Amino acid sequence: MEVLLSAGAAKTEMEAAFDHPNLKIVQYTDQVKALRRSKCFISRGGMASVQEAVANLTPMIIIPKIPEQQITADRVQQLGIGLHIPEEELTIETMVAAMESVIGGWRGYRENLLKLREGEGEIRTVQHGFNLIEEYAHQTTIA
Repeated sequence: MEVLLSAGAAKTEMEAAFDHPNLKIVQYTDQVKALRRSKCFISRGGMASVQEAVANLTPMIIIPKIPEQQITADRVQQLGIGLHIPEEELTIETMVAAMESVIGGWRGYRENLLKLREGEGEIRTVQHGFNLIEEYAHQTTIA
């Protein structure tokens, strides 16, 4: 298993702290391109990142930092498209267990992501919402 870590300004610090043959540390990466090849995406849970993961059918492990990310992490887990690890519970053991769970259950997570992306199941896509509004507009006459 290969791990890509996009460390931003902390690249040099991360390289000094972590030395592993399966770990590639970069300052920045093309996230969408990386997601296309990934079995698991570890993120803080920003909406843009979650949307990109869903679009690329990549299961997630969310470790939120702020309240908005907390809500997103809860929803990701509830929808079965990834796992939520509260930051205060983050240890090497919890991270390894989460990665094993996501990678081991990859097909199930991917099926849930596909249903979500296609607008099936509990949540509909934005496009579905637009379609409903358009349908309603065509049925309604303005007096």
